[in-house]
Amino acid sequence: MAKKSTTEHRKIPLKEDFMMTKTVSARIYGYLQCKSYLTEDKRRYVLMTDCTPTTIQRGMLEKNGDMNPQSISLGTIKSGISLFKKSELIVQGEVMIKGSKKKCYYLPEEKSHFQLIELDTLRYLVNTSNSEVIKVYAYLLNKSQNFVNYSFTGKELAIAIGYDYKQKNTKNKIKDIILFLENNGLLVKSNYYEKVGQNGSLPVPRMRIVEVNTKVKGA
Repeated sequence: MAKKSTTEHRKIPLKEDFMMTKTVSARIYGYLQCKSYLTEDKRRYVLMTDCTPTTIQRGMLEKNGDMNPQSISLGTIKSGISLFKKSELIVQGEVMIKGSKKKCYYLPEEKSHFQLIELDTLRYLVNTSNSEVIKVYAYLLNKSQNFVNYSFTGKELAIAIGYDYKQKNTKNKIKDIILFLENNGLLVKSNYYEKVGQNGSLPVPRMRIVEVNTKVKGA
């Protein structure tokens, strides 16, 4: 009998209102997921004491005892939590812990479209990258698990996370995201040109997924 995996996973939403809204931070949401627990009836929650803006900021600023260059402001965190409440990504409630009621936020997951990410990998992305990187990783991981030899363009990734690919800075952003994922061993891809237009006269650069790994290189 195959041994059951004990690897913990956390969920990142793939709904358009999460993925394509720039002000919805996958990094903050990922932090809440990393700090979350399960109740006996399998409801995921995070204690309010673990997700005050100051606590979140402190957790993100420190990386292996050093200051994390990917800093985040208290205002950004406060607005992020507010957006999560409005979209019901988090719901205020209480949880019983050792006979005592504790205030918490529940993270409703049952009816939404999510991508599972290994906990250690998500924690690494929260500590070292940004919201766009996490969204693109979740997007590509989902495609790799549901399609064989899935191919994509930079424009497709930009649209998926709510950016206009016609802007030069957007093209550079997507290139940097792909490079980050490749350098950390999370994405292996091949490049090719697809011929479109009359008689195939217009070559369009595309990328094909070779592998989207679930673990960071060297982990």
